[in-house]
Amino acid sequence: MNRAILLRMFILASMGLFLISPFDGFTQCTNGASTTNVGTLTMQPVFQTIAVNSGTRRTFTANATITYVFTFCEGGGSYTGDPQLEICDASGATVYAYNDDFCGLGSHISWTCPTTGTYSIVIFRYSCQVTNSPIGTLAYMVLTPPNTQDCLGAIPLCNSFYSTTASYSGTGHYPGEIPTTGGCPGNCMLSGELNDVWYTFTPQSAGFVSFVISPVSSDDYDWAVYDITNYGCEGIYNNVSSTQVSCNWYDGSYYGVYP
Repeated sequence: MNRAILLRMFILASMGLFLISPFDGFTQCTNGASTTNVGTLTMQPVFQTIAVNSGTRRTFTANATITYVFTFCEGGGSYTGDPQLEICDASGATVYAYNDDFCGLGSHISWTCPTTGTYSIVIFRYSCQVTNSPIGTLAYMVLTPPNTQDCLGAIPLCNSFYSTTASYSGTGHYPGEIPTTGGCPGNCMLSGELNDVWYTFTPQSAGFVSFVISPVSSDDYDWAVYDITNYGCEGIYNNVSSTQVSCNWYDGSYYGVYP
């Protein structure tokens, strides 16, 4: 089983929610090649928006292992009809990812490129319709690779002993990996990720795992352990009560520990 540890230095702050859910959908179309190529998108590490029609596609250059987001659900994206999204090769013939109805009728794809090349984002109306008509505003961006402050970039613990004096600031490149709602025992980290770092390990046998955090000065460190065997990093947010197996926190007034 896989375990992920989140260590967090507690500082009161607020943060927004960034959708990181993987793509899924109800229908995979096979007629992307029949759509009209209407231009090229230049991907940037911030959201850009563009008005789009169904029955069209736009090409973009993608690099292997890098994640790209196309959405009608956030970042300025919105929908006026019932859009459906696919990521295909440049011709629209080969499908790599698809989504329908991620947020209401809006679609959202967060896709990690397998091989550097030219791809296309294909826009349909529901049920793979290619009628050329306004369907909404598409938001799009490229995500920088995960670092050690992201679950996907967690530091692997491979030896029987690990020690570090490193400290961290910020929330990595994928904020919002854990929710800020609920409470112990389901979710201890109600302030979200704050100056955090992730570690991952796979137990080889039953036993105890222990760790000691020695704060500097008035620093206050919280921690949580998640079992991501069945959910992966992307499943923590929506399944936190199932994935969190242990935690310890202090919010300035109260202490909490589970179990």
